[in-house]
Amino acid sequence: MIATLLRSRSPRRVGLLALLFSALFLPAWAADPVAGDMRGEVKARVDQALRFLRDRQKDGRWMHPGVTALCLQAFLTSQRHYRSEDGPFIRLPLEYLAGLQQPDGGIYDPALRSPSQNYCTSLAVMALVTSGEERFKPIIAKARDFLVGIQADEGEGYDAKKDFYYGGIGYGSAQRPDLSNLQFALEAVKAAGLEAQSPTFKKALVFLQRCQDAEGNDLGWAKGSGGFLYCPDPKNNKSFPKNGDPGGVNAYGSMTFAGIKSLILCGVPKDDPRVQEALRWVRRNFTLTEHPGMGQMTVYYYYLTLARTLALLGLEEVELEGKGVVPWRKALAEELLKRQRADGSWVNDEKKEMEDVSELATAYAVNALNFAYP
Repeated sequence: MIATLLRSRSPRRVGLLALLFSALFLPAWAADPVAGDMRGEVKARVDQALRFLRDRQKDGRWMHPGVTALCLQAFLTSQRHYRSEDGPFIRLPLEYLAGLQQPDGGIYDPALRSPSQNYCTSLAVMALVTSGEERFKPIIAKARDFLVGIQADEGEGYDAKKDFYYGGIGYGSAQRPDLSNLQFALEAVKAAGLEAQSPTFKKALVFLQRCQDAEGNDLGWAKGSGGFLYCPDPKNNKSFPKNGDPGGVNAYGSMTFAGIKSLILCGVPKDDPRVQEALRWVRRNFTLTEHPGMGQMTVYYYYLTLARTLALLGLEEVELEGKGVVPWRKALAEELLKRQRADGSWVNDEKKEMEDVSELATAYAVNALNFAYP
């Protein structure tokens, strides 16, 4: 039937072909008329945001290697699927990131005061992989090995039983791992083709278990909310939301979604109790008007982590505890479009973690929309 339709050029058969392919390949939410209308609006707003970012690009980069990689990924994963052949606004950032590779395999600028080796390398790897260009494969492989090498494990003298940072990954310069760094590293090495049976994922699970406020955490502070923390030791977490709790052991939104995403990337099934406990936290705390546990602080980072995780899980709705369900793609798009500025950008009035910088907040927002409406 498909071959017959392909050979025909009649309007009726072309229409049938379009319907057939829609039924076969479009996700269920795409057939919903409300979601369809939102998709058109999202596409127009993303185009506007990408024009804003293109105007802010200088010499093939945006501010910092990490921001450059995030902005570039926004172009590459948009519905336009921009690639090098579209012009220097794509080609130059790709070449800039590739040219930053250091002898140790990392992709970062050692001259910067805060080079953020892991973040920059992880984000660069994802952009280079998404580009699909053969010339970047050796660079990607070397960067993947760098990320595997900076994991806190036996190579640095860590003991899985004695050291609660075992299995984590940090900035690279700072020696204390955290879940935010780990989630990006895991996504990058997965995209770069690291085998599912690699010890890297098994070691990461040890760290993840100690970041989760759930049964099985052997550090003694767990209260059983099911959510995730930034790191296993709240005393060493400067950005941790206290929420009136002097112990500082409250899970919050972005890290809970980061924890779920990391578990899935490590091969944990969706029906595993660790994933289900975290989703229970989500059902009780889900909101898009703020970053749960943080208010407006790092809200765009939260949106990106939420979108990536729910897309990875294949969920179309978030079931709220006693409050019905939320079609998260449409709800997230509505919230982001409401926050977008007239020039196409996004900015957070809360300055924490540079979200008051329009290039960074806009890159977070566009990447979140690209996951919600791929």
